[in-house]
Amino acid sequence: MSAWEPIDTFCVLFYLFDCFGAHPILQAVQLQQVREEYNLESSCNGDIFKSLYCLCCSLMQAEKEVQRRSGTGFGRMV
Repeated sequence: MSAWEPIDTFCVLFYLFDCFGAHPILQAVQLQQVREEYNLESSCNGDIFKSLYCLCCSLMQAEKEVQRRSGTGFGRMV
């Protein structure tokens, strides 16, 4: 979450986890980091559930939340 790169360690790990159907675990870890950084309420079980049943939604929600709260991207606060 510290710096953006087109392909980083997380991307490679995500691909490898996805090959074995274990992507919800890695996505839940990322959501946990976002929740801790921005003091958001949720649970680990909820993160795994979201990642398992709607991965695209989970990825987009995390990205939009980070963009909104960090002031970057299209949703930045002026």
